[in-house]
Amino acid sequence: MWTAPLPATPYSENFNSQSLDHGSGWVQETDFLSTTTVEAVSLTADTTVADMQLDQVLSRLLQMEAIGKLVRRWWRVNPSGPVTRSLLDKVLVSVESAADRVSKGHMEAKRLAIEVREASSRPWAIPPSTSSRELPKLLTEPSLRLEAIGIILATAGTAALCLLESDILFSVLSLNAEDRRLFAKDMLSASDTCIAFCDDSSAPHDLMIWLRYTNFLLTLDFCGYADHQTWSRSGQLFGDALAMEMHREPKETSHEMPLFLNEMRTSMFACLYTHDKFLSNILDRLPRIPRLYCSRKLPLGVSDEKLLGTGSTLEEILYGTDSEGWKDEESHPVNLLRARFIFATLREDILNIRLGNPSEDKEPFIRQMPARIAAAWEGLPSRLRFDPNASDLGKPYVYITNVFLYLEYLDLYYCAHQLLCQHTGKIDDSNLLQMALTLITTVVNCVRRYCRRFGASKEVSSTLWMYGLPSAIMLASIMRQRAELGQDMPRPTSWATLYRQLSVLASELEANADPKDGNFPLYSERSRLLSEQLDRALDARHGRRRSDATLISPDSSEISMADIGLMSNMGAEEFADSLTDMAADNERFDT
Repeated sequence: MWTAPLPATPYSENFNSQSLDHGSGWVQETDFLSTTTVEAVSLTADTTVADMQLDQVLSRLLQMEAIGKLVRRWWRVNPSGPVTRSLLDKVLVSVESAADRVSKGHMEAKRLAIEVREASSRPWAIPPSTSSRELPKLLTEPSLRLEAIGIILATAGTAALCLLESDILFSVLSLNAEDRRLFAKDMLSASDTCIAFCDDSSAPHDLMIWLRYTNFLLTLDFCGYADHQTWSRSGQLFGDALAMEMHREPKETSHEMPLFLNEMRTSMFACLYTHDKFLSNILDRLPRIPRLYCSRKLPLGVSDEKLLGTGSTLEEILYGTDSEGWKDEESHPVNLLRARFIFATLREDILNIRLGNPSEDKEPFIRQMPARIAAAWEGLPSRLRFDPNASDLGKPYVYITNVFLYLEYLDLYYCAHQLLCQHTGKIDDSNLLQMALTLITTVVNCVRRYCRRFGASKEVSSTLWMYGLPSAIMLASIMRQRAELGQDMPRPTSWATLYRQLSVLASELEANADPKDGNFPLYSERSRLLSEQLDRALDARHGRRRSDATLISPDSSEISMADIGLMSNMGAEEFADSLTDMAADNERFDT
């Protein structure tokens, strides 16, 4: 059973007091130092808050065996990230070395604390002449910085939350579901402390951005998309990145900074830009990193080995890539960042239309969106284009990653047609319903296959509510309206068939719901809306119409779509009529 090493720091107490655990109380606080070979540090009048913060972070290193295994496992199954893996490996080894020193006793731990504090207090900068081999020396022992420790701790917390529940590592470490959440909470608190300490020590720099990014990912997984801490920390992260002009392409890269550092900044910006659009889409807020003011290009589609190689020119590194920067015969983690970035630019266009000035005439631009989205998908290398009919699922994390990319493509296509319906005020084709049904069936089929093969994971519920619920709620509202009018769904899709399909999605959501998931309040409310629509549809179908139901006149020839949104319970009779042209046989769920 895992227990927390130390009480929260002043910084993290403020964080923990804000309902992070969604009902689960914090583990009993114990002084971990008193149960080890390290003597507890006695506080004196000269002890500062910074001293306390540093001591409490270093005490977490006594759990280094679990931390190291979790971090290595996570990097193995989830290799895509903005910072090169070889650099992170060296950071982890250095933090493990520091953990050995902490375990040797109070005096050695005190000497380590002095070294880390002095190193972390110095401004961090990378000289233009720095080579890729020299970079690790700037943040590892004997110059180990608190930012580097925070990166490792936050990554361990993310691994505890996001690895498959069936992963054998959890059995090895004796971490059950509750222990993993408490462990992640403690790692989040420790990485918070690292940020609090380093934020007062120097201006924003690359290492601080890496720390804030890993801390943000852990906050997102622990608290969920709708939590104010997620929004606040993402704002701090984006603000620091913009202050460093990470969104702008350097004019003279070869003279201002090493190529490998510029590419890490490019990859980091791609990650931040993508997360900004995800948050904006889910929370219905305008993006905070608008593409209009950004000149940063796509990351290079090459391996870390090539990027970090000495003596290679840019032309040599890019040899063999096509005009779009892809190497179809090679697979590198950075290619996923490139694909997500491309889709994020399309997502921003949709968000700007949906949340922007409604008085502008955007119909020509909207009509171009489906073609642009389709072209972006077709432009991806074949290895990134998920085939829902493929029989070989491959590795679990590769599978779910490719599924997410495919569902993002389908959702973009669906949202583009939804915008057109909202803009024109009427339905002029069946594309919206086609994409809605495709999304639902793809989501449920992929989730079922994934769970049957690999077991449950945090990504299952995220896949269901992010990509299945919006279109399902729209279709359920149409079913309700048709039932209230006493009309059946047009062939070949019957009302009963569609009802069964949407009921399957609702049951999958209920089966995979986790009240301790940070996103539970968000998707449980939307799941409730879907169930409510289905109940009302069934009641109306059996002649038990609710007294407060609003009926649509059967003589109406045009229904305004201005109020239909992603989570709206409004629909239109023409929507249902357009189902006539759809083939239902290949739309049904696997059994």
